[in-house]
Amino acid sequence: MPEHKIGGSIPELPPDDGSIARFREYAESFKGESVFCDENIDLKEEHTLRVVAETTRLCAAEKIEPRLCAPARCAALLHDLSRFSQFRQSGSFNDARSFDHGDRSAEIAAAEGWVNHLEHRMAEAVLTAVCWHNKPAIPQNLSPDADTLTRIVRDADKLDIFKVLLEHLEHPDNSAVTFSLDPRPEVTPTIAAAIAEGRQAAHRDMRTATDFLAAKLLWPFDLNFAWSRREFLRRDYLGQLMSHLPDDELLRAAAARAAGHCLK
Repeated sequence: MPEHKIGGSIPELPPDDGSIARFREYAESFKGESVFCDENIDLKEEHTLRVVAETTRLCAAEKIEPRLCAPARCAALLHDLSRFSQFRQSGSFNDARSFDHGDRSAEIAAAEGWVNHLEHRMAEAVLTAVCWHNKPAIPQNLSPDADTLTRIVRDADKLDIFKVLLEHLEHPDNSAVTFSLDPRPEVTPTIAAAIAEGRQAAHRDMRTATDFLAAKLLWPFDLNFAWSRREFLRRDYLGQLMSHLPDDELLRAAAARAAGHCLK
């Protein structure tokens, strides 16, 4: 039987300025530590390229200003730039064990000249989007361009993370996807309270893999564009996720609220 590979094929990407080739080379430079490390470097490399493709589709569907489309793809390409060093150093994608990967990715992108081809204000907007793509909420004081880019990358990232997560649940052979959390089929009280209150749950509060999965029921409320919410429903992400969660009234109600929100 051929080995299953989480994430699937990488879609065709639009022509760019050479950044994608540079990105691939950068990601590959972190391989060689171990087979497990190499698998997870590949996982994040391919995830990133699919987020670029999701960004392209989102920009087209939402008729984003043409001047922002290339910067949005740039922010998508850079959003997880620090994930490679993070995994090689810590063996985990859990920021609580190492560093905030949004902050560090922006720092690396700035220090290594990944945005030097952009006009200064647009470069700052791209770095801001990279920095804030993984935070619980978007601050209200961002520039209009930075705000738009941040919202685009957050949505595109979530759409592909869900794909990776669901494929892992069908082929659970890489514990790094769920942060190597306790596999017990239990939602702990702190995460249950967050779900009941409709607020995003913090990774630092998660104790079980089921906490990690159940918290994803709140993600539709953090999608910024109607296209993203429609895609969430069209791909049946909620239905697929629920098939891997306990049959629990709290979770059923959360899924129903999330589905209703996606119709807005």
